[in-house]
Amino acid sequence: MPINTNASVTWKWLVGVLVSLIFLFGGIIVADNRAIVQKTQDKIEEVRKEKVDKNQYYRDIADIKDTLRGIDRKINEIQKDIR
Repeated sequence: MPINTNASVTWKWLVGVLVSLIFLFGGIIVADNRAIVQKTQDKIEEVRKEKVDKNQYYRDIADIKDTLRGIDRKINEIQKDIR
């Protein structure tokens, strides 16, 4: 059995390798973009939760201030009645 040492690479083989490399790099890029998108979505959700909590905090503080003002008015009225 003779060994063919002058075998050349065929164009089909080259095209196959190039297409495989394109798919490989394309897959890597898509996977990386998906990871970035997922991280961004997680950050957005975290900010939404913090914003809701912050808004609720400010509403609660405003309610407490209103209640304290009402109590202060009542105390002032009682003090006026006592005098």
